[in-house]
This record gives sequence, C-alpha cells and structure tokens, in this order.
Amino acid sequence: MKRRSFLSLGALLLAGCAVPPETLPEATPSSSPTPVAYQLAGCSPTALVVPTRPASVPNLFDQDENGLHVAGRPPMELNPLSYRLRVTGLVEQPVEFTLDALRCMPKISAKVELICQGVFRDETTFSGVPLSQVLDQAGVKKNASTILMIGADEYANLVDLRDIQDNHNFLATQWNDEPLPIFHGFPVRLVIPALLGYAWTKYLVEMRVG
Repeated sequence: MKRRSFLSLGALLLAGCAVPPETLPEATPSSSPTPVAYQLAGCSPTALVVPTRPASVPNLFDQDENGLHVAGRPPMELNPLSYRLRVTGLVEQPVEFTLDALRCMPKISAKVELICQGVFRDETTFSGVPLSQVLDQAGVKKNASTILMIGADEYANLVDLRDIQDNHNFLATQWNDEPLPIFHGFPVRLVIPALLGYAWTKYLVEMRVG
C-alpha cells in the first residue's frame, strides 16, 4: 500500500501540536464493499439549523467569534443532507450513517479540554454519540488494531484501538447544545479527551478500521 507522511495528508500544518511522526495509509476512498445504510428506528430528530460561515475568516490559531481557537480550514461544501459517515475496513459489515441517524442515537455530553500543545488550550462542551456505539454497528474484527480517521478536508489521523476502548470518546454533532460551528468540525468531529487535539479529526467522513 502506498504510504505518505502524516503532514502531507492534512489540509493544514498543526505546528506545535505534537503531531506524531508516523506515516499513514493513503487516505483515498475505501475499496471495502459498499456500506449498508444504518436504519433509523422510528426516530425523527429536531430540525437542524445549519451554522453559517463567519463573514471574516479567522487566522490560524486565533480565537473566533465563539471563543475557540481555529486550527484548519473547512471544506467548501458541507451539506448535512448529503453527509455520510462510513465505517469500513476490518469490520463484519461496512456501514454508513446519515447525520440524522447519528443524531438519533443515544447522546452523551462532556466538558473537555482540547489541547494543541504549546499553542492553545480550549475548555468547552461537546455532545454526540459514543464512538463505541457507532463501531458496534459495523462489528470490528478481532484482528483489527487501528482506525484511520478521515476528514472531508483531507486531514487524516491514525488512532490505536487501545487508545479508544472506553466510553469517554464520541462523535460530536453539537457544541453547547448547538450544531458544531463551521470551523470546528460541522457536521461531525471526533472527540478523544485522552489524546491531544491532532487526534480530534474534524469533518469526519470515514473511519477505516485496519
């Protein structure tokens, strides 16, 4: 498999954010079988108010109008109606989720610290679906050891399954009971409180188990 450095995968250079030096698999679309759609069980989520892009673009690592530091740039198109999150790779059955499907799953909220080491530290509240519940729908195989988290902005991060085997990790769809702000991962971002900010992949579109 072709491999490239972590930094060349990202849409930005997280200088000073303790980016691990390892190399990652190519973050191209997965060749796994076509995922099946996760079926909603009679859930009708509340209407989603799509956040608007700020009139001015904050500089990298500056605070925005929400008081959060900006690290990276969102993709140009962020359509919640066409959004899909795919779980592929070493799983029993590849699955894809619409945004409404994720919003219908059991939700947790947590006040967490997002740390970009040596650059900034944000303390804020995110809410979303536990990561374990999403992975359980696909059935992670016993020989799996990693997950490549891929964002729509071409940023990708490889996490060790051993680092996420607890119920504190989740896929955030809300910030302070509102949809995620555009610059902070809308519509879905990864939250792993035990790891530094480089691991909190924004605009998450695929979790490739390996």
